[in-house]
Amino acid sequence: MDDTMQKILEIVTETQEDVAELRREFRTDISGLQQDVTTMKEDIAYIKAELRDIRSRLDKLEEQVRGQSGYAKEIDLLMSRVSAVEAKVGIKA
Repeated sequence: MDDTMQKILEIVTETQEDVAELRREFRTDISGLQQDVTTMKEDIAYIKAELRDIRSRLDKLEEQVRGQSGYAKEIDLLMSRVSAVEAKVGIKA
């Protein structure tokens, strides 16, 4: 085997090793991303549950103070803020 063929084989071997290393790194990165996505999904599910609870409690509070002046405006403001957060996390009211 001449020198040119030997150099080509060395380059091909190095390239194969580099590709193998990139694949290992890629798999590690993907695994980390999958864990991050799972964590974010869990966090969003928790936020959605909390927002549903807040909305439910505000609805009940609104019913209890319906005839009393001064509370409707504050409850409406809180409801609009909850609605804005729900829209951002994809909850249909």
